[in-house]
Amino acid sequence: MEDIYIVMELKVNESDQALADAQLYRRYYRMTSTSGIQEWVYGVTLCGSMFRVQVHTPCGIIRTESIDCSTEAGFRSFKRFLLRILRILEDDLKT
Repeated sequence: MEDIYIVMELKVNESDQALADAQLYRRYYRMTSTSGIQEWVYGVTLCGSMFRVQVHTPCGIIRTESIDCSTEAGFRSFKRFLLRILRILEDDLKT
């Protein structure tokens, strides 16, 4: 894969999810207005303990439901996502 960008918004309160989403959309707009859309732009919000992933592709935005990281299953999902992103970055540095 080429041209993968990751944008993350961190907020203290879960009630700030709408604000975090709006900031992600502004960042997506800035990225795509300066150059053509990249293959993948991951947007991640972590508001309190609620984690959400958005993927911006040339076809549109795909988003997950909010995942509660205070639960065991939610924390595993969060950890798995971070490890996969780190693996992509590590593979990219090797080439």
